[in-house]
Amino acid sequence: MILIYKFALKKLGKSGSNLVLFLLVTNITFRYMGGFNDFHMDIVITFLFTLALYLLFTKKDLYLPSILIFLTIFAKESAGIAISSFGLFVLVFRKEKVAGTLLLFGGILATLFLVKSVIPLFNNSGTYEFASYYSHFGKTTGEQAFNMFFHPLNTLKYIFNPSNLQYFLLLFLPLAFIPFYGGSILLIGLLTFVQNLLSWYGFQKDITVQYSYLLVPIIFFAFINGVANLQQAGKWDKVLRRAKPVMRFFIVLSIISFLLLHVRFYIPTRDVFSAHKIMNLVPDKASLSASNNLIVHLQYRKDLYRFPEIGDAQYVLFQDIDRSVPDGDDSQKINILLKEKNYFRIFKIIF
Repeated sequence: MILIYKFALKKLGKSGSNLVLFLLVTNITFRYMGGFNDFHMDIVITFLFTLALYLLFTKKDLYLPSILIFLTIFAKESAGIAISSFGLFVLVFRKEKVAGTLLLFGGILATLFLVKSVIPLFNNSGTYEFASYYSHFGKTTGEQAFNMFFHPLNTLKYIFNPSNLQYFLLLFLPLAFIPFYGGSILLIGLLTFVQNLLSWYGFQKDITVQYSYLLVPIIFFAFINGVANLQQAGKWDKVLRRAKPVMRFFIVLSIISFLLLHVRFYIPTRDVFSAHKIMNLVPDKASLSASNNLIVHLQYRKDLYRFPEIGDAQYVLFQDIDRSVPDGDDSQKINILLKEKNYFRIFKIIF
């Protein structure tokens, strides 16, 4: 936040930087992931990227930003896509052929190496489980990459669908599309954005979770640059008049959602204390399978599975499984509950 604010201060002065700061702290993705609701390595990647971008746009030095960005591959395999995207930006717009080419192909090769040779060693199944998010393009990572590149019409067909359009709007509408006036900066996030669009996994298009976090500083650097470009062209006042109602709407929406929905995450409930009492009964060295809402409390354990995967777990912990409703997705449950006129449970599922 400080780095983005300092960049805004250099480019836009005090009043412009205050606008940027206010938009940043009310940004849904920043608020959820920056608030450490769930600590993912995407937070580390995003910090390194933000620092690298700040140095790139203020010091004009390419070497230190490139080193910082390449270090992100040690945090998470998906960083390789972002490294390649940065390399593409350096190659096309900074005209640095050697650095750009090394980053572009280095990011892709590093990701492939981790996905094919390293991560499977730590998975009981010996596979890279997240490849299943792109199973509509093929069974293996190589087959998926081949089909994405060599069947471009199918890839484009998958990109342009209603859920992807909604994801795009939720990312850029709060800033009234002003980042698109920022020149080439958005290219730095292009491959990460496309990676999210091509997945069938809904959370990759959810602006409240880690998959979108890296896009926040890129979008805000582009926003700051866009405002500066509009000011220089004498068009900022006109654009701001049109943008203000949109910005105000999303700021109010963000504040309401924080007060009515988000603040509850910081209030420990009776359920949380009960869950911890149960978890403390499991011996420290025992293998364990736990459901999504409990597994985040158990990351320190060596032998841990995500329920419903059991593996060789000696203990299984789960919560919020409604035995009165047969297994199935929420829409099936809701249909059953409608027949029973059990409206309270319907409200609970929707909420």
